[in-house]
Amino acid sequence: MKHLTNAVKYYNYIQNPLQKFFLTDTAVKKIKQLIIKDQSILGIRILLKKSGCAGWSYFMSTVFKFVENDFIYEYKGIKICTPKKFLPLINKIELDYIKTGLNHKFVFNNPNVKNTCGCGKSINF
Repeated sequence: MKHLTNAVKYYNYIQNPLQKFFLTDTAVKKIKQLIIKDQSILGIRILLKKSGCAGWSYFMSTVFKFVENDFIYEYKGIKICTPKKFLPLINKIELDYIKTGLNHKFVFNNPNVKNTCGCGKSINF
């Protein structure tokens, strides 16, 4: 029965893979600035890698070429891509861009996260 339940969940993600994935206005503005500076940038790639004490870490990079396994989603004119296997883990995520003093960084806010490590570098679902 568990196998059937997982199959139904997977099917639901294929039919509607991202119920909600959005960028704050500050993140949209920053990514569009990057694209204006380098016209060869097609969008951003979101990855999760096994890392840290909690299990997973986010990675984001600019995209110069889409690959076959990419799921491509567009939000406010920005193409966001990720490998299809990560869709359940990034569903309902918010990408923000924050400035704290002299530091600037992108921050992932994900309601699916169950816990984070003490340093905040890795997460667990």
